[in-house]
Amino acid sequence: QISLDGGKTWAPVQGSSVQASGLKKGQYTLWIKDAKGCTNNTWPAIIIDEPAAFSVTLGPDLSLNLGEDTVLQAQVTPLSSFLSLIKWLEEGSELTGQAGKIAINVAPSQETTYSVTAVNKSGCIAVDDIKISLRKVKPECVPNIITPNKGGGNQYFSINCEEVDLVTKYNIYDRWGNLVFTGKNLSPSQPQSFWDGRLNGSEVVPGVYVFYLELLFKDGSTEVRSGDVTVLK
Repeated sequence: QISLDGGKTWAPVQGSSVQASGLKKGQYTLWIKDAKGCTNNTWPAIIIDEPAAFSVTLGPDLSLNLGEDTVLQAQVTPLSSFLSLIKWLEEGSELTGQAGKIAINVAPSQETTYSVTAVNKSGCIAVDDIKISLRKVKPECVPNIITPNKGGGNQYFSINCEEVDLVTKYNIYDRWGNLVFTGKNLSPSQPQSFWDGRLNGSEVVPGVYVFYLELLFKDGSTEVRSGDVTVLK
């Protein structure tokens, strides 16, 4: 017989091997008792370490430009974990066709929360989620330089985003805060309705000007943008 609790309880030996289960973290001394009741506990100690906690993470929340995609990677700890299940949810609804994948590609059209559930072979469950917010105006949609009367595509300070339905408020100021140009409900399809670098019919002094925009997108959402634009001759 053998004992792992100092001889308090004994288990019979079946054949030439013994299997012990359900042991917690700690140090164990093996006791052996033969058919005559003689015992021996001079064997090397058995040390059982607690395994690392099972977890999964998707990383920090993300911000993407509208129309961009990204790969969501489920990072499982410990790395040697054997998974029996992994599934993905989008706003609480399971993503069909993505079960069992450790990474998926997503391209949300609005702010979206994704979550992943992982289950290891021992039945332990780990869950994490990530929120992806959208920047609806791409940086290249709002020019930072215009060149009036020079031809080409930079004559007007127009908004070149197909996702924008209207620029509902459009103000341009000089560096002292004076209003240089204002407009309402300007359509990106009509760039000539935007500021052309003039004030009262005359070209403004080259330099840096400040813009304030209120944008209405085709999906009905809105966004405010502000910044600088440089006028060159």
